Amino acid sequence: MFYKAANLENWLNAHGERIVDIREVILSEIRPDFFFRFSGDRNREGLIRSVRRSGILTPLPVLAGTDGYRMIGGFGRWETARALNVKKIPVRLLDPEIPLWRHMLDEVAAHGSVRSFSLVEKARLLEIFEKLDLPESEFTEQLLTLIDLPDRPPLLSQVRAVLSLDDSVQAYIEKHHLSLRQAEMFRDIPENGQACLMEAAGSMQIRGVELASIIDMCRDVSGRDRVEWDDLISETTADVNETSGMTSGQRRQHWKENLVRRASPYVSEQNEALNALRTQLKMPDGGRVKWDAGLEQPGIVIHMHAASPEHLHAFIGWLNDAGTRQCLGEMIDRIR
Repeated sequence: MFYKAANLENWLNAHGERIVDIREVILSEIRPDFFFRFSGDRNREGLIRSVRRSGILTPLPVLAGTDGYRMIGGFGRWETARALNVKKIPVRLLDPEIPLWRHMLDEVAAHGSVRSFSLVEKARLLEIFEKLDLPESEFTEQLLTLIDLPDRPPLLSQVRAVLSLDDSVQAYIEKHHLSLRQAEMFRDIPENGQACLMEAAGSMQIRGVELASIIDMCRDVSGRDRVEWDDLISETTADVNETSGMTSGQRRQHWKENLVRRASPYVSEQNEALNALRTQLKMPDGGRVKWDAGLEQPGIVIHMHAASPEHLHAFIGWLNDAGTRQCLGEMIDRIR
């Protein structure tokens, strides 16, 4: 069956009116060429519901071959059809006389009209078109415009470098829609630590600035102690994973505390000793003590909230206690 593509805005803008050959073929005759896949795995539930309700509405772009059809787009639809055991599927037969890079540009234009491209998708497209020998003029005037990237070689190199990251990191970048600047936190993480880091971050629901902070601590400890990233992450998360009853937030905090102990053992020892002294202080309700380094003369600051005369007398008695004064003195000496 033949249809005019005059109603396809993207096609008209680029090439004018075309005759499009759309036909239904047996699914098993289609050979997906995963070289052309630029979109990552996504939640297929919505697509599955749509296909169950209405079937495949958008034909898959294919090239005819001697042993079937070579598919260069629509991988999500193809996988959904296979999962639902669909026997036949509509395809759009591509003109073999037209350069393959031109067909791919059409696919990119159609995709971009639905939603914007993720950072990883942009990197994959740069790699695909580089191997398709896309003319330089088409690269700058068509492709970069379609995927919203400036013609700046250093920046394009940074985008391409995203593909050197572990698949789990790329999936994380796509899932959380990270920009190139945000993805910089993964730079220089060795291969042996990327998957391990993503597994821990996923189980504790860590992302954004908090993940960047953890990565910085891992980078510091690994570089100073010459410990492999996967060993470091395994060691500092071992007791976190074994502790039951913790919320995700508590597990995240516990992991960061473990990393701080590895990064600054002296500071950790001091903090633990100070916490022990705070416990020995046995302050009355409504009181707290902290070290304030921002004062003109840094020192201990004691906060007391007295709601009644009895409460005030309790604080006075506490300050007059010899054990209290000794603990406070030890705290000052330790911090100094």
